[in-house]
Amino acid sequence: MRKRFAVVVARCFVVVAVLTLLALIAPASAPTGSPYASALSGLAATPLLAAHCENRACSFNGSTLKYTCVTSSGTSCAAYNSKYPVASKCIETAC
Repeated sequence: MRKRFAVVVARCFVVVAVLTLLALIAPASAPTGSPYASALSGLAATPLLAAHCENRACSFNGSTLKYTCVTSSGTSCAAYNSKYPVASKCIETAC
């Protein structure tokens, strides 16, 4: 029984040694571009909605203490109104 265990341990050691040597002999290919680039970064799809512009801007209504989106050229608007005015916000991005 002990001899069989020793054989299994020796085989495992040989497999680990061979894999370590392979890793040292054949290093991974060097990344192209940034060292932080993902292997899947080349597969990223282009956004389809990026060309869409709402032509709306943020506006704050002082009487209701809420944000609204009003007609304006060259910007997109996203109003997030909360129950409390402090937490309400409006995000406006150029397009």
